[in-house]
Parts: sequence; structure tokens; C-alpha cells
Amino acid sequence: MSSSQTIFPADYSVTGIRSLTEEDTLAVITGSCPPPSNSSSTATPGLIYRGPVIPKPSPTCSWNPADSTGCLCVLPQIDGQTPVTAVFYGPDTPIFTPSMGAENIRVVGSYRLTTTGYDHGVKYQGPLTVGGLENHANWERIVMDPNKVNGTVANTILHSTMGDLIVGNYDVEGKIGSGNAFIYRISTGECFDLKTLLQLDSAQLITAYGIWKNDITPAKNGTAYTIAGGLWEPGDHALNVGFLVDVDAAPKTPTTSHLTTFTDHNVNALVTHFEGITRYGSQDTKYGPAQYSLAATGDKTDVNRGAAFAIVTRDPVNGSFVPEAHWVQVPKPAGASFITGNTVLQKNLYGIYPAGGNTFDSYVAEM
Repeated sequence: MSSSQTIFPADYSVTGIRSLTEEDTLAVITGSCPPPSNSSSTATPGLIYRGPVIPKPSPTCSWNPADSTGCLCVLPQIDGQTPVTAVFYGPDTPIFTPSMGAENIRVVGSYRLTTTGYDHGVKYQGPLTVGGLENHANWERIVMDPNKVNGTVANTILHSTMGDLIVGNYDVEGKIGSGNAFIYRISTGECFDLKTLLQLDSAQLITAYGIWKNDITPAKNGTAYTIAGGLWEPGDHALNVGFLVDVDAAPKTPTTSHLTTFTDHNVNALVTHFEGITRYGSQDTKYGPAQYSLAATGDKTDVNRGAAFAIVTRDPVNGSFVPEAHWVQVPKPAGASFITGNTVLQKNLYGIYPAGGNTFDSYVAEM
């Protein structure tokens, strides 16, 4: 593992990435920005970056309209109100979903209003231009369907999107942080509770953070996906484990298969969670990529939580996931108390770590 290097200015967080080119040289990166330094506003906008997959750690990250590269710090244009905070997560680009249009991108995430105090899911689909982002018609508020929830929906956070699906999490009033993952089908506006699809106990916690579309056809219009996240696995050890599960979005109600759980470095770790997923390498099976690269945050020694790559292999015969992953730890920078693994693109893993005082830095590490 090579050492990590700082990217972006201080207090810019990185939460998602998707390539814009087949060669993985240009990408869209999402996250959050600090409050603007030239304003009295304390609002923290969402980050959308277009440029090389390894951004420079410059003092500022501004937008260059001449070549459409750099950083845009954006508060969603929605609800007729100005959010006090926004975070953008996993983006999608036309090379994976041609149907969105060659000049468009899609970004999902969440925003918060002072009037509700809750996070609401949000989707942007349109051109990556200042004008496109200022167009209210390109923004959509998305929350978990209240008719499919036992209680009143409180927070909804959208974490990743690809093809026709978005994955995210929600909780209910009185049970904040209760851990409920769901799938949103863009074409129909339907929500599906992942716990219900997997027939898990209602008390079990599950979160979905990443999605990959298993499609190798030129049209890229298939319906097979893999979702990554974490769930609480009851038992003698009561572990929080990472998981992968395949989803077929073709039926009216999506079906699942190959649910497989993983623990940090393949030992009984207290915490393991997958934050992002991408294909790894160029080899394919009839089920999708032969290998996946996962951005993971774990606690291998119970006191040294940190970021890691997890490389998971798919059985080419029956499509199941090999339950023992290949793990590569990301070293913490000197003096940092923790380091997170938030998103991944092939051999590059991105996250954040504390940089002293009340600031933090974003980084990229190459496997």
C-alpha cells in the first residue's frame, strides 16, 4: 500500500466518485464544502467536483467554466427554502447510464432545513454547469415512502445511484439511527425496504451505502445490481458486518440473491462496514465483474478503526461471492486518531482524517 496523499483544501469532504471516462482518468467526485469564507453564512454546501481522479491539494478549489473542471459548492434548489446544510454522495455518469444524456450527470445526497430539523433525500440530474444547478427543475426531493414504514419517517439520506436505482437509508421518529436501508426505483418513483426484501428481522439494523450496476452490454440497460453496506449480525459475537447482495430490478418487486457478509481482515471484528463499491480489473463473468473493490471502514483490533480496501471475488459458476475478501489496510497519517474509507474507484480509495484542531483533510490512497 502506497502512502495516502491529501486532496482538496481543508474541510472539503469526499463521499462519492464515479468515472467519466472508460480509462478512469476523469471523474465526478461528491462530498461537502465548508461555509464560504467570504460570507457570514454558516451553511455547509454540497460538493460536486469534475476533474482528474486525484485532485490537487490547492488552497482553493474553484470552478473553471472554460474547461468545466474544479469544484462547485451547491445548496439544492428545492422546496422554495434555503437549506442550512447539504452533503452529496455517490454520483452517476453517462458512460454507465447512457439514458441520462451525454451532457448530464446524476448526484444524490441529502439536505437539511431549519423548519424540519431532519435530513431529506435529494437528487440532481442535469448538466454540470452553474446554470444547470440553478435550474429548480433538475432537482427532486426524495424521501422514504411513509406507507412502507412502521412509524413516521424522520431522516432520509440517499447514498449512491447507478442506472435506474438509488440506495439510501432512513429512520423513524423516536428511533433516530435505527438503521433501515431502502431502494428507490427512479423510473417509477417506488421505494422498497431492503430489510423486507431480504426477509430480515424487523429489529435488525441494515444500511446501504453503495451500488454497482452489473451490466457489460453496450446499451447498459440491464437490471442486475450489487448493493454494499453493513448490517448487525446477531449471535454470540453480535458483530456489525459488511455485506454484498445482488438485486434484480426487473420484477415489479425487486428480488435479491447471494447475500454474503464480511468481517474486517476476515476475523471477528466489532465493526465492519462497506461504504463504496466499484468493479476491480477488467475480467467479467455472466453475473457481472469477476472482482469488486470495496471502500471499507473497520475495527480489526477493536481499538484501531481505520480504512481499508476489500477485494471481493465472484464465483463465475454460480455467481456467489467468495466470503473471504482480500484486505489491504490504509495507514493512518501521523497523529491522526482515525481514518475513514468513504468511496473507491478501482485501485484508489478516498476518505477523510482529522488534521489538527477542528479541521479535517480528504485523502486518496492507491493500492
